[in-house]
Amino acid sequence: MWGDDVYLFLVLYGEQEKSNNSAEIQDPPLYFYDSTTSTSKQPITDKMAEGDEHINFPIFRDCLSSPLIQKSAAEPPKINRKARGRGGRKTAIKPVRTIVSSDEPNDAEELADFIDYVAREVYSSLPEDLRSLTYSTYINSKSLQASYAIPLATKTSSSILDCLPLSVGDSLSTYGMLPESTTPTELITPILNSYLDIVTTPPPLPHLTRQLATECETCLRSWIPLTFHHLIPRGVHAKALKRGWHTEDQLNNVAWLCPGLVGTVALELVDYNRLDPLAPTPTPRDLMISVFYPVQHVHRYPLARAYTDLYAEYLDTVVPLPNGTAELAVSQAYACAYLHPYSEPNILLFSPGYGNSRVDYTAALSDLASLGYIVIGVDHPYDTDFLDYPDGRIVINSSPPINSTEEATTLTEIRVADMRFVLDILSNNATVARQIPGVHGRIDGSRVGIFGHSLGGATAALTMGVDSRFACGSNLDGDLFGDVVETGLDKAFLLIGSGVHNRTSISDPGWETFYANSTGYKVEISVEGSVHGAFSDQAALYDDLRVLDLIPDLGDQFGTVKGERMLQIESAYLGALFGKCFTGKENALLKGPSDKFPEVYFWPA
Repeated sequence: MWGDDVYLFLVLYGEQEKSNNSAEIQDPPLYFYDSTTSTSKQPITDKMAEGDEHINFPIFRDCLSSPLIQKSAAEPPKINRKARGRGGRKTAIKPVRTIVSSDEPNDAEELADFIDYVAREVYSSLPEDLRSLTYSTYINSKSLQASYAIPLATKTSSSILDCLPLSVGDSLSTYGMLPESTTPTELITPILNSYLDIVTTPPPLPHLTRQLATECETCLRSWIPLTFHHLIPRGVHAKALKRGWHTEDQLNNVAWLCPGLVGTVALELVDYNRLDPLAPTPTPRDLMISVFYPVQHVHRYPLARAYTDLYAEYLDTVVPLPNGTAELAVSQAYACAYLHPYSEPNILLFSPGYGNSRVDYTAALSDLASLGYIVIGVDHPYDTDFLDYPDGRIVINSSPPINSTEEATTLTEIRVADMRFVLDILSNNATVARQIPGVHGRIDGSRVGIFGHSLGGATAALTMGVDSRFACGSNLDGDLFGDVVETGLDKAFLLIGSGVHNRTSISDPGWETFYANSTGYKVEISVEGSVHGAFSDQAALYDDLRVLDLIPDLGDQFGTVKGERMLQIESAYLGALFGKCFTGKENALLKGPSDKFPEVYFWPA
């Protein structure tokens, strides 16, 4: 666990700050190349064939990515084709990727693959002592300090980079990444200096008291509650020593850190084997998901925006908010940051409430990811009120409210198929899974968790009833539908209700029936003073907007429990459940009332 502190999910920038930081929060234009022809698919050297076994490779790749992304954002790459006569070079190196016209959709995966290819080509050509350089080896070796004095002398950088494969220069030049009259050595030298500066930087001195810690020592944020952590988790000490990543004296370094650094990426997944039963015309089921996951390095990644442009416009209209307010919101997850290299996280899938979008739960999902999970929020087209895709398409929910158990059951069953498809494709298709930065193959989907709010909670229970891979789950204040109500579950399940929803509720007899028929580990709690809508981020958003006087006082529409407090409660109890499920360790929070959370009431078994 990362600790009990939970951070707020919104930072609302002023217009001036937005203008100053627009380059950080706007998505850069991206370009395509044909990965089927890329030589990066082949092992470059024996060491690189093992994957990113070099602990320094992600650092070098990050240093390289910044100038290439900036270059691609400044202007679309142009293929520089020189006219050739008959005496032209017959053995000219062919491009390793194919650029499409600028009016075709952008694709972050293609740019990431190109950067990864160039990084591997360059990194594998560097001297071994430079690739394995660390602060410890550098500070204890005068020869290394002499060889790699920062900044590198022109003669030194030239000797290091003279061995670059020709394909690097040709690729960079062909696709407009190499400015005119600039050599590959001149382009890569500052990147090499940046890399050296990072790998030779001494580790932060451990703080022994909270009073000495003024900011997170990893991401340098000062406005987030801090918790006490080992910089190198105990569970990987033996591995770190065996591979020579760290010396023994570094293993017990500690620091005050954020509750957990989190990365995020949004993906579109199309199920071509299933027609969308809710679409007005026959079309494959087309899903959008948001993935949140623990990360280690965030220095070169911007905080992800909380909403897309289209969803922000929609939110401004329906809340309502002053025009342009929602687009100023950013999450506390870093866009496209790489998965923590030491982590082997379990997978959690989330289904939102009927009408809600997955992005309405950004704070809750990213905070749960900070506990060490890959958390995947899934949108369900046509029962989500507003869903937009990367190419600008919009799908809205034009159906009337759910009026019967039969309608709710049908929608729940469609959602169950969605959740199973997402797990199938991430478990079985390595190409899709690799779109999560830092994932290098298929993810282990043999034993996962699932949870949801409202109709999403019913989806979680029904999915567990029909698919053995879903080992544990939770329902956040949702009525239950489908066969699982009568059959119950023989797996761990947590019911979390609002202040007016529990097994005794006349309006929802399904909870009592389900609980009685379930034979697995089961706990039912309710949050006194909360209401149904408080389980999404809307309560926290409302609190933030009220402080800024951007929204009228709605009284107790979100209950008497503050939005930040609801996030703390959700994270704590869901973390306790999934921690028990995946580690087998009992958490005191699930045993009964806690002084830390007096709002939480335990219903007798």
